[in-house]
Amino acid sequence: MYVNLARIPLATTSLIVINIIILAAGLLSGSQVQIKSNHA
Repeated sequence: MYVNLARIPLATTSLIVINIIILAAGLLSGSQVQIKSNHA
């Protein structure tokens, strides 16, 4: 599942990175359920 980041717009890459950080933070803090319910 390799993606060539050079072909992806910077804004899209930034959103993906931000989402990964938020998801990781949610998993580490145990609040992933709360995050999902807030954005559902």
